[in-house]
Amino acid sequence: MALKVAGFDLTADDLDRLGKEIHQAKYRFKVREGFSFDNLRMPKRIFETPAPLGMVDEGFMRKAIEAAKKEIFPDEVIK
Repeated sequence: MALKVAGFDLTADDLDRLGKEIHQAKYRFKVREGFSFDNLRMPKRIFETPAPLGMVDEGFMRKAIEAAKKEIFPDEVIK
């Protein structure tokens, strides 16, 4: 593994955990600076233009955003 040559002895699980910690830290920073999942606005045109798998449903997108929020911050209440 390339990381071992550079002096890092990390397992795949270590890298997964580290990636999740970095991702959470990024969103904590964004939230601290004013970002809010609840205030995300999606352009209406994405719901009016057919996608390769059909039309995009706004309700589905809202549920996906909520699922992402819970995945990123499973133990916290984040707006």
